[in-house]
Amino acid sequence: MAAIITRKLLNLLGNQLAIYGNRISSKLTYLEALSTNQDRKYVRNLAVMTSAI
Repeated sequence: MAAIITRKLLNLLGNQLAIYGNRISSKLTYLEALSTNQDRKYVRNLAVMTSAI
């Protein structure tokens, strides 16, 4: 009986960890997308400034 309960608890815990893992990875990809967007803007501005010189 105790083994069944602990197995169910571990399954629930595993599911929660998977959910948190997915949330963290989606936030990381969002941050990566933001940073690449910022990098593109920076490079574009740099190109405009250097062409003006």
